[in-house]
Amino acid sequence: MLQQLIKSIHANEFSHVLVYRYDRISRNMKVNIEFQHELKNHDVTLISLRERFDFYG
Repeated sequence: MLQQLIKSIHANEFSHVLVYRYDRISRNMKVNIEFQHELKNHDVTLISLRERFDFYG
């Protein structure tokens, strides 16, 4: 499912990604960090319903 989301991000289908919690993206911290870099590289904002972090500031 994450790979499909990354393909959609590369296709510029999203400007924002909404998650329940950041740790729900993946159990692997390296995968989370790589995913956040993909989002940043494609100007996609990551929003969590439960947590307030600014990864882009």
